[in-house]
Amino acid sequence: MTIKRRKGKVVYIVAGLVVIVFLAAGLTYLLSSSPMTPLPVPTSFTVGSRTFAFSSYALNITESEKGLMNATVTNKTFMIFIFHNSSIFPFWMKNTYAPLDIIWIEGNSSSGRIVYIVNATPCISYDPDQANCTIYTPTTIADYVVEAQSGFVQRNNISLYQQVKFNYK
Repeated sequence: MTIKRRKGKVVYIVAGLVVIVFLAAGLTYLLSSSPMTPLPVPTSFTVGSRTFAFSSYALNITESEKGLMNATVTNKTFMIFIFHNSSIFPFWMKNTYAPLDIIWIEGNSSSGRIVYIVNATPCISYDPDQANCTIYTPTTIADYVVEAQSGFVQRNNISLYQQVKFNYK
């Protein structure tokens, strides 16, 4: 009887190892067959007949979380957030001391259309986590977000659904 029990345990152990090997191989295949390829990074964007150069980029999570925190914002400050998937991307103004126009764009690497715009005000909170800051959440998905000095949208007659072209040197 002890021999039969050992053979049964060996069968279960071998079967378990085979399952683990197949799972590991499948996971390796999935990860290697669909890597997150870098998206092209535009140097400027055109809305209407005017072109504006990007001064800052957020190409990963760390840069997206920082945004324009503690930055000096001028009428030549244009930060683009490039996301690897279409989604709803909320923003807030933690440690951002200048009001901003935030523009959500749905599109691809060559062009898109503006799908949401807000004029975001700085968060004035003495809470260390700034938990009372307004969270600006668009009502539709986007692929890109551009932050600019407050008033940019109005000064340049920018509106919802307007076309945006991304330029590469």
